[in-house]
Amino acid sequence: YLDENDLCLKNEFVSCVFVDCLLVGNFKYCNNLLCESLKQKDENNIKNFFCEFDYVCYLEENVFATFKKNALAGIYKFEVNNLLISNIIELV
Repeated sequence: YLDENDLCLKNEFVSCVFVDCLLVGNFKYCNNLLCESLKQKDENNIKNFFCEFDYVCYLEENVFATFKKNALAGIYKFEVNNLLISNIIELV
């Protein structure tokens, strides 16, 4: 996930890290990856936007399908600018 020079998170992996943290319940780190207008006062509120899921399938850059008990739970698209998520769109 990191570049090879300054060990900074690469822009194309911001949404991957967000979804991985969401899956394991690290909502504080998820909140840190959101732009100011999306940040939550209570980081636990982040989980309320997403369907409950067990695992993720990465469909393409910044687009993820989530599954619960082998059934599709949702598909989400992330817009990333300057290493922060600026928008999350629920496609299904």
